[in-house]
Amino acid sequence: MGRKYIIAGKYFFIFVACLIVVSISGCATLKEIDKRRVARSSLVEGERYFEEGLLDKALAENERVLLLFPEEPPGDEALFNIGLIYAHYDNQGKNYEQARGTFDELVKKYPESPLVERAEIWSRVLDTLRQAEERKTEKERETEKLKKQISALDHLLSGKKFSTGGHFKKAIEENRTALETTGGGPRGDDALFHLGLIYAHHENPDKNFRKSAEFFRRVVEEHPGSHLLEEAKIWLGLLNIIEKSKQVDIEIEKKKKELTR
Repeated sequence: MGRKYIIAGKYFFIFVACLIVVSISGCATLKEIDKRRVARSSLVEGERYFEEGLLDKALAENERVLLLFPEEPPGDEALFNIGLIYAHYDNQGKNYEQARGTFDELVKKYPESPLVERAEIWSRVLDTLRQAEERKTEKERETEKLKKQISALDHLLSGKKFSTGGHFKKAIEENRTALETTGGGPRGDDALFHLGLIYAHHENPDKNFRKSAEFFRRVVEEHPGSHLLEEAKIWLGLLNIIEKSKQVDIEIEKKKKELTR
């Protein structure tokens, strides 16, 4: 009789243990179901926001899904949607690099996802867009560079006109403006050379051989490939001779004064 009670007691404890296991398993399952329900709801909301053009809200909803399922579905759907949002032309925070990185992450994390093929297509499209934008930017840079060269040329021609007419101050202003416009690029050597000529001009009341030599020296140092390089070197040589000659004259005058004392 006692043995029957012992056996019955064992079965009872086993039954209780089974109930506990089933209860715990059931709770875990319910939590998982609830988590997926929340994720699915966020995906639906995100799609609605996307269609309405509320891209920031759509992004937030998909990021919420990604937090819940960073390594398993429906994380792949969230990643794909985030990629679309970053690539959207109406998105003020549009970022093709970010979009491409998101699509690449989807392909890497979810190789079996049905969204992989679409993600790979989008990656190729974004590469094409990026290359097109780079070409556009390069063309804009070239256009801006050409505009500066044209502007510099206008100022150089005006400077030459003023210099020929004896308006040396205006000629200097025009050539300095041309020099600033070029930013040290093409035509900068022309501006420097002409400034050197103006400061060396015998009719310029503000003639200054040292300033002149400095501008010719800059042509030589800053524009070694300039078509004016050899002329600038010749001018430097001439100005150096003039400077030495002046020093000799000064020394002669000094000696004369000493002898007359």
